[in-house]
Amino acid sequence: RNDTPRVGLTQLLDCRPMPLRAGIIGTGRIGSTLELDAFRHKPHTHAGWYVSNPHILLKAGSDTNPNRLAAFGAAWGIREPHLYLDYQDMLEREALDLVSVCAYAPERIAMAEAAIEAGASGLWLEKAVGCSVAEARRLLARARAQGVSVVVNHPRSQDGGYREVRRLIEAGDLGPLESVHVLFSGHLLHTGTHAWEVLDAWCGPWAEVRCWPGGAAAR
Repeated sequence: RNDTPRVGLTQLLDCRPMPLRAGIIGTGRIGSTLELDAFRHKPHTHAGWYVSNPHILLKAGSDTNPNRLAAFGAAWGIREPHLYLDYQDMLEREALDLVSVCAYAPERIAMAEAAIEAGASGLWLEKAVGCSVAEARRLLARARAQGVSVVVNHPRSQDGGYREVRRLIEAGDLGPLESVHVLFSGHLLHTGTHAWEVLDAWCGPWAEVRCWPGGAAAR
């Protein structure tokens, strides 16, 4: 358990003499291996971003797949004692300041709550945060109560191209916005969450949501 008093991450980066200790739960694609994709900008993964920051030490990783975990250790120079098949063991032994949660959505809330309990000051979560709005709100309330900073990996609205579209919409240069047609691969709790985030940035708060399950319109 990390018993260091929790303060804001900005204060930690400004005054901490030692680098922040980071660990990753889920060492697959966005956790690590997409860094090998020649067509992706660099850094692109949680591991890549941590290693690129001089204020952060990537200290440990956890994954239920032993081969993937070993590849992660080899890629980032993390020795076997700091590689864990059970994320609970990693949280208990490593005293981490920052924890990335890159495992699948059904387990993400429990993992994030465990990281808070272990004393982490910051969480970097993959999308979607969870499988319901209620459990996401529960995590938000717990993080606020403990003074823990939480970032969800939704980078598109901060990308220059998407921000330019928002500027055009807000300026009315192309006339009033009448419709947005969104296409995405995968499913709603995976790549679909990027679409929701961009629509929030472009269009503002939702007034109404409709869907057509099984061909019948519903609200």
